[in-house]
Amino acid sequence: MSLLKQLEKLLTCAQNLKENAEVDLALLTGCTLFVANKWDLVEKDEREEVKKTQIEQLSKKLRNLKPKSQIVYLSYKTAQLVQKYGMITGEFDDLNRRHQ
Repeated sequence: MSLLKQLEKLLTCAQNLKENAEVDLALLTGCTLFVANKWDLVEKDEREEVKKTQIEQLSKKLRNLKPKSQIVYLSYKTAQLVQKYGMITGEFDDLNRRHQ
């Protein structure tokens, strides 16, 4: 599915939610992607705990959250630096592959 199609799907879901304020947020979980940017600023020894906390907090609001497919951890700064040398980081590549 192209990024444009996914954006259209997300916007449609958001519009439907706006029209019907009683809709449960869990219905939007399937079309939600969280990008945790600036991951390079999180200390390496704290990353797993931060991830765990983020997943717990998001799961409270979005009961059907699938963290492995809906949360991407990356550093745009690192990805940008690596691209200067004609390469791409694994995290950035993973984000691109998920949404093609």
